[in-house]
Amino acid sequence: MGDKRFLELIIKEPKELSDSQKKAVLSDRRHIRIIAGAGAGKTETLTRKIVCLLLYENVKPASIVAFTFTEKAAQGMKSRVYDRVRQLGGEEICAKLGEMYIGTIHGYCSFLLENHFKFGDYGVLDENQETAFLMRVGWELGFGKNGNYTQNCRTFLKNLNVVYGELIPENNLKKKAPEFYKCFKKYEEILDSHKRLTFNRMINLALTNLQEKQNVLSDVKYLIVDEYQDINRAQEKLIQLIGLNSEIFIVGDPRQTIYQWRGSDEKCFEDFAVKHIDAETISINENRRSGRQIIEVSNQFSDYFEDEYDHLDPVRKEEGAVYILSLIHI
Repeated sequence: MGDKRFLELIIKEPKELSDSQKKAVLSDRRHIRIIAGAGAGKTETLTRKIVCLLLYENVKPASIVAFTFTEKAAQGMKSRVYDRVRQLGGEEICAKLGEMYIGTIHGYCSFLLENHFKFGDYGVLDENQETAFLMRVGWELGFGKNGNYTQNCRTFLKNLNVVYGELIPENNLKKKAPEFYKCFKKYEEILDSHKRLTFNRMINLALTNLQEKQNVLSDVKYLIVDEYQDINRAQEKLIQLIGLNSEIFIVGDPRQTIYQWRGSDEKCFEDFAVKHIDAETISINENRRSGRQIIEVSNQFSDYFEDEYDHLDPVRKEEGAVYILSLIHI
């Protein structure tokens, strides 16, 4: 452990953490699950957890992998971590922070495939680019034979993402959906011939290759995952694989699950505590963003959810205001 003066500064500055935030930052459990509602300061909690690992526990930057949901969130977290480490630890340790990964799961899979699994000459298609690519090559898959070509392409892509995201075994596809299976394998051949990776396929390729060569992850000792309520089963399996030899710190709020339409499964958040019976669950209930009336309505609304969660506690003194609008259809 490092200088306790560092720890005091990490906890109290620039603004002192709440008791629940402190508990999250200081917990030494191998598996930690944080339930952080809207406006609870989860990004600040994550940032200080990383800073605590670096400056107080003196872990190597290369041993930390932190997943965010978007690149924008990753940039925000990087800026906070770098600024805080520079203020407390100086420029020398900042020079080593490039060895730490803070970014999206897809970005990390791309890094692994490019640097360890001979996909260095492949390009990556984002979701919009993949749609455009499929529109161009869909004729080779027979999507122009029957019905609307554009709709056939979109339907195939939607089903493809379910296959990747839910880790549906290829043998099952071959038996139960042979025509789709043929298109699926042909599409992967076309992608390989053009040396292209897609977001969902990257995760599956990373899983396949890591299971055969797990020593690639030997340096990773701390895995931090934000927005855990929005992951799918393939991402969950990747996180569990990385976490075989590392501590896992997840943050999320099932009340804010909004990406089921693109394959996320909020049950992953609940399953984390089942898969890791030693997991510590910490709720950060303080809301620093909204007034009291807004929080009260939010709590009433969440009471109707299937799973019960602690109510949010307003920190701001303002009452705020809630308005109900009635729209008349003319």
